[in-house]
Amino acid sequence: MVSGIVGTGLRLNTPNALTAWFVIFYASVSIHDMENYKLVLPEHLNHYGFLFGGHLLKWVDEMAYIAANIDFPGNDFVTISMDNVLFKHSIRNGDILRFITRRRKLGNTSLSYSVKVCREGHEEDRGLVLFETNITFVAIDKDGEKRPVVR
Repeated sequence: MVSGIVGTGLRLNTPNALTAWFVIFYASVSIHDMENYKLVLPEHLNHYGFLFGGHLLKWVDEMAYIAANIDFPGNDFVTISMDNVLFKHSIRNGDILRFITRRRKLGNTSLSYSVKVCREGHEEDRGLVLFETNITFVAIDKDGEKRPVVR
């Protein structure tokens, strides 16, 4: 989702006007939904041939962290919680996973995202939800203390 200034009234045929337009547009970009994909490789599997759950949790954390940093650049975030860790279906070598990340809440010092993981690449169960959770981050300062999210 992109929200922004449609018309700026600037003439874009001068370098300064183009720069001003870009800065105005860039500052107004905010993602509220983000999709990423990941291919499950042999090194991601446990000894039973299924995806090791720790890898999925790491990827979910990473996808939400990327979204938070794109939404609120210049902040330092740490993960404080991930609710509901339930693996709904098995994941195997060669599966393509789609991560759908959506911002849920924005507080003074924290923000949360929902992350849904679906299977792609298989016609019979394309879009099947394999895992979903909500993940919360808190903004921190250089000393590791929480601080307000810079918007």
